[in-house]
Amino acid sequence: MNFAYEKEIYERWLTIYPLMEAGIIPQYVSFKDYKDKLYQQAKVNKHQNNLSNEQIVKHGMEIVKAYEESQQKAGVKDGNI
Repeated sequence: MNFAYEKEIYERWLTIYPLMEAGIIPQYVSFKDYKDKLYQQAKVNKHQNNLSNEQIVKHGMEIVKAYEESQQKAGVKDGNI
C-alpha cells in the first residue's frame, strides 16, 4: 500500500517537474521534500479526523442547516419565489 501511495506521489511530482525546470514554479522542490510535505499534511488531516461521534453529528447538522438555508434563499434574486 505504501509503495502504491509513494508511486502516486512520484507521478504527481513528475507533473510539476517541467514547470519547475521552465521557471513557472519559481523554486525547485526535490521529490523528498515534496513527499515529506504531503506526508505531514496527511498526518494533520488524520489528526483532525479523530472526532467524537457527537462532534461529527454536530458538524453534520451545521452543514445540513446551512444547506437548507441556502435552498430557502434559492431564486430570491431572480424573483422565482
